[in-house]
Amino acid sequence: MRDHIDPETLEARRLAYLRRVADIVAECGWMIQAVMGGDGEPGFAYTVGLAKYGHPEFIVFALAPDVAQDVLNGVGEQVRGHEHFVPGGYTTIFGDGFPAWLVRCDPAEAAKRLTVARVIHGGPVDALQIVWPDKGRRFPWDPGYELGAVQPVLGMRTA
Repeated sequence: MRDHIDPETLEARRLAYLRRVADIVAECGWMIQAVMGGDGEPGFAYTVGLAKYGHPEFIVFALAPDVAQDVLNGVGEQVRGHEHFVPGGYTTIFGDGFPAWLVRCDPAEAAKRLTVARVIHGGPVDALQIVWPDKGRRFPWDPGYELGAVQPVLGMRTA
């Protein structure tokens, strides 16, 4: 049986974590927040802090934690180097010519999933989802996409 944690202790832990996140963002420029999947929902990871560069945060679903971290830190470095990503069209964020598509997240979806970023930034979060293809280079909106619901698309695909 799980021990009961009183609400004051839980709130103190939450505030301590948010202070740590703020410290990491101040020191490093951004951090990666991972969220475990469960109950039929895939895990995901997202950036916290890129808004201070005037850029949307990024979110990516269903990648191994080390891969998600590498991808998100890679785009973070590019943003710090003054690269600005926009939704729509292919990009090769993954390197080796492997395509990805950037989708602007619906604000309600971003608010629901990027909770730490929302709290750290003190309000709504603008976010881009990095959508990756299956082995046949098909995306979730393409006929024959083989990965099912592993990657929910959080916004409208634009060209």
